[in-house]
Amino acid sequence: MFNLLRLIVIILILYFLCQGVRRLFLSDEKKKPIQGDERSKQVRGEDLVEDPQCHMYVPVSRALEKRIGDRTLYFCSEACYRAYQESTK
Repeated sequence: MFNLLRLIVIILILYFLCQGVRRLFLSDEKKKPIQGDERSKQVRGEDLVEDPQCHMYVPVSRALEKRIGDRTLYFCSEACYRAYQESTK
């Protein structure tokens, strides 16, 4: 019984030691964006808007902006814009 308990404690110590080493050496790589990944650079920190037709959230820079009456609406695609026009007729 004592040997089994000692084995479990040793396994737990090794597990936490390995996790600590992984965090120490691999934490910087996870935080860095992939070089050349323009989408991750462009979207980070940008406001999202909701498409009124499909209710999908899109970054403002990629949304299709349409002025309808006195409101500005944002759509994820031209197809959603056309579907919205059809549904409001």
